[in-house]
Amino acid sequence: MTKCKILVALILTFLTVSVNLPAQQNNQNSDTKKLTTCIQSVSKIDGRYRIDTMVILANQNLQSLINDLDQSILVEKMTVNEIPRFIKSFLVELTDENFSIANRGEEWQVNDVADEELPFRQLIYFGLGKDLVLMVYYTGGIAKSEHILIFKYQKKNITDFWCGNIIKEITSKDEILKYLKENIGKKWGLNTNMIFL
Repeated sequence: MTKCKILVALILTFLTVSVNLPAQQNNQNSDTKKLTTCIQSVSKIDGRYRIDTMVILANQNLQSLINDLDQSILVEKMTVNEIPRFIKSFLVELTDENFSIANRGEEWQVNDVADEELPFRQLIYFGLGKDLVLMVYYTGGIAKSEHILIFKYQKKNITDFWCGNIIKEITSKDEILKYLKENIGKKWGLNTNMIFL
């Protein structure tokens, strides 16, 4: 009789654990999703921005930024002069240079023959939202490449940042979002092993 009670208790315990396990796993999955959306690549230490390159290279903050961009209304800016000063300052700080960039359609340094007079980049798209910025520009060298930058900000302070490089011409928010969604999971789809701005 005691053996039967122990066996029944073990079976009930097993059934209880089995029934509760998927719910616990679902809670863990939703907790993981919450953590993923909270990952940010930007911090500020002693008044200077620092970026976590591993977060960017592994696209750990990209899905959250894509979701935000999907919901955002961006006003397209046509010239470099319309880029807010806090965005330019952030880029200057990250690149340790003046971050020279030409307007769309203007001359710029397309190939690897150095012409110090020309900007090193050419603006392709700049969209400004209430807390997000989407920026696309070309850089030259051996091959022309397109850079996609996403900034999240609050009160003119950058709170999150992602960037990637592609060899394709895309020039609108919808095209950019489509490309990001299609390539977010691909190895080397949006980034290599280094950040190049």
